[in-house]
Amino acid sequence: MAPQQPTKHYALGRHSWELGYVMPDSKTVYGTDDGANVFFSKFVAKVAGDLSAGAIYCAKFAQTSAAGSEASAFASILTWVKMEELTDAEVKAQVKVLEFQDILETADPFNLACPSGFTSVNAGGNGLERLKVKTGQEKWAAAFEKRRYAGMLGCATEFRRWEGVAFDPKSMTAFAAISEVTYGMEDNMKKGNASTSYDAGSSNDIKVKFNTCGCVMKLSVGTDYSIAGMSALACGTIGSYSGGTDTCDPTGVASPDNVAFIPDFDQLVIGEDTSQHQNDVLWIYDMASQTMTRIASTPHGSETTSPYWRKNIGGFSYLSFIVQHPCGTSDEHMATAAGSSGTDGWVGYVGPFKAEVAATAIKATSEMAATTTKAKSEVAAASISAISTTKAGPQGGNSSSTSNMQASFLALAVLFSAVAFSSV
Repeated sequence: MAPQQPTKHYALGRHSWELGYVMPDSKTVYGTDDGANVFFSKFVAKVAGDLSAGAIYCAKFAQTSAAGSEASAFASILTWVKMEELTDAEVKAQVKVLEFQDILETADPFNLACPSGFTSVNAGGNGLERLKVKTGQEKWAAAFEKRRYAGMLGCATEFRRWEGVAFDPKSMTAFAAISEVTYGMEDNMKKGNASTSYDAGSSNDIKVKFNTCGCVMKLSVGTDYSIAGMSALACGTIGSYSGGTDTCDPTGVASPDNVAFIPDFDQLVIGEDTSQHQNDVLWIYDMASQTMTRIASTPHGSETTSPYWRKNIGGFSYLSFIVQHPCGTSDEHMATAAGSSGTDGWVGYVGPFKAEVAATAIKATSEMAATTTKAKSEVAAASISAISTTKAGPQGGNSSSTSNMQASFLALAVLFSAVAFSSV
């Protein structure tokens, strides 16, 4: 079988794509946007399984939680604004033809009054801008200046570092990581200090207290796979921990990045890309108990990426994830220290887990099964705790990144085994 070739889809529009998540209908695609003053987008293909043509949408948010409340209390209703219908072919044909000035007209943002026909926006870290779409250029504004045009249409361009997305088809809930709740997500503040830099010109729909540790959000999904609401699932806690080396509580998340859902066990995997934990961590969030358990940690200066539950491959399931750029973004001097594995990244998996055992576990609903799961999960947690106290080496964690990974994998296997065998 010949390897599949990637296809670049122009019809989904240009922005700082962190992730495109295709829903089970093979038509709906959610797009997260990584940066400052970013937005949330949706694409609906005309034909299932064919992303070469469809309509793009941007999200409006109506916050239902109190203005200025903690990020952990955030809740909002979502509605969608249709931007344009696009095809790969027509957008690709204009890539080297159109420039910014062909699509949008600008006005001086420092004038007190916004000129007639112009709209104030604040998108993508560009600050206050006043823009007008040139006659007949709406389609290309949506394709090439998607984030700015979203702001012009009244959609929220206030989010900060919107990262990975996952989906649970059983509960019809999506999950998304927002690495920092800062800047445009505050109400005319910059990390708690008065500033209009990120809200001037925006719709200022999001108004919460800043949280540099970030949050994982849960999003309600309708039967048509359209998201209608969002609220906080888990947020980190700011402070000084571990002698000052951690600025987010090490028992909780810091700068959540990629997420993956494990339907077999009703659990969410959360990875970190942070400078606020000395070692980035991979977490399991258990939906039933609403608790988080650390299942792996990585060397200094690295991040966890691409967690993914690979279901029923030849009767077995696996959890894969990647450790990226050890000693790369900090602690570079440790790359040559004794016991260090250097700067090479790691690609690995945990498993195998028998798929039929997982299927049996997920069907267990009796109180006895739940009690057994809790007891065995406590044993798993004890195993993880024991691993976390292993003698620290130059990269943190265990005496080398290899043993750190192996020990973490062992802890993860114990945790999954406790759940998988709780009802058999």
